[in-house]
Amino acid sequence: MLKKGNSWFTVVLVYEQASAVSWLHAYEGHGYLHRNIKPSCVMLNHDYNAFLGDFGFSVRGDTKLEQVRGSLRYMDPRMFVKDAVPDKAGDIYSYVMLLYELFTEQLPLNVFDENTDRQQFVHAMRRHKEELVADMLNHMNVPGLERKKDAEVLYMLKCIIARGCGLKGTEPLNSEELPGLISDCAFKLFTLPPHLLARYKKITGNVCCMHSVNHMHVVVSFMVDVCLCFFVCLRYSYREFHFVIL
Repeated sequence: MLKKGNSWFTVVLVYEQASAVSWLHAYEGHGYLHRNIKPSCVMLNHDYNAFLGDFGFSVRGDTKLEQVRGSLRYMDPRMFVKDAVPDKAGDIYSYVMLLYELFTEQLPLNVFDENTDRQQFVHAMRRHKEELVADMLNHMNVPGLERKKDAEVLYMLKCIIARGCGLKGTEPLNSEELPGLISDCAFKLFTLPPHLLARYKKITGNVCCMHSVNHMHVVVSFMVDVCLCFFVCLRYSYREFHFVIL
């Protein structure tokens, strides 16, 4: 999606899904588990706001239900064993696989194609998850992030995926961290947090199409756009506060 000139939309979409997962896991204290996060669960409204849907397999976060549910390619391999109990880590695994697909425009674990037998996939992932995920990350290519200054963003995305997949030597990823980590990526790419980035792009779009909208609407949008361009963002990163003038 990045190579088509709408990288901001990819970042905003990923951020909104991260926020949805974080909120879901904290809801009413015990939280809820989605258990089937995948691209087809992401729904857009007419303003291109992304929502997480399809809660047919969702359960309370404190459930002890020993029942495997989900879409194979996006499921945590820990769920492939008998008597597996769903947990938040399983949702996070599915989320980072979704993140990988949205940024790279490729299926996660694409060494397996549509003709791969289900049992073969399960057997391979249970025995060789570390190697398969590591190989996927080593060959991860994000269209639009080929510049040297984007290398840090690509590294940050790989770290999020590695932690979400529970690779050895990485710190477990909590859903509460997800929105902040995606915000850091947005700052590196655009010097804007995702919620302001979405607002800025929508306003800019209105100005670019001024011939087809009301004159007063254009004037108001342009004034807000100018104000936003000089907005001072307070950024907390790496234990320091940075004022970034846009």
